[in-house]
Amino acid sequence: MVVDDDESMCDFLRAFLIQRGYNPITFCSADEAVDRYVADRPAAVILDLVMPGRMDGLEALAAFKKIDRDVPVIVLSGQGRTNVVVQAMKLGAADFVSKPVDDTDLDVSLASAMKQRQLSREVATLREQVRELINRIADTEDLFFSLNAVCIQLPPLRERNVRELENLIKRAVVLGSEAPIRKELSQGAQSPTSIAAAAAEAGNYSLKDISRTAAREAERELILRMLQQTRWNRKETAEILGISYKALLYKIKENGLDKAS
Repeated sequence: MVVDDDESMCDFLRAFLIQRGYNPITFCSADEAVDRYVADRPAAVILDLVMPGRMDGLEALAAFKKIDRDVPVIVLSGQGRTNVVVQAMKLGAADFVSKPVDDTDLDVSLASAMKQRQLSREVATLREQVRELINRIADTEDLFFSLNAVCIQLPPLRERNVRELENLIKRAVVLGSEAPIRKELSQGAQSPTSIAAAAAEAGNYSLKDISRTAAREAERELILRMLQQTRWNRKETAEILGISYKALLYKIKENGLDKAS
């Protein structure tokens, strides 16, 4: 979406975006752009900060962010508008490009904005998966309680695949330490099914313990994916996850991800 009261600028930006494979929509009025935003749902917005009418660029930026806080907004500003640009960045603008617009500057800003949009969508998907995981575990509460009242016939241990577990326990006894075993077991995230199965196998029907284990595994997987997406840019990862840089460093160490880098 392009929002600029200068029709010639709108024409220029439309041609610029079409050449790069985008399908732009342009508006010369901030009011109209905000009204149409929900219906059009653009992947990004290029917005002129200084616009006449009832709504200026800053007000339009605030409105866009209220509707969709993850949408990247690139603001355009003429020379001598430093204060306005600072206000725009505080309102959540992804980047700014000075007028007259340089093609290279806009290309860089647009590429960064589209990457930010992609990461935001992936984070939202992962968060939804975590919520679904926790809900699925919570829904098993009745099952775990019923296990105390229902007699389930299990095949002999020799017919179940527990040899690996037995070997791990023996190794822990011989080594006199569980640290190497813990490290080996933590190399990959467990699935919800494996977590529940392992708990039931051990006779642990505590929903709180299972929820904590699942949440810890989901958190580790989310942090690792975001670190890989950002090529281990810890500052960018912390911003995407909505936590402080210091907190991210702690969680990386806690989950053993510092060695994975």
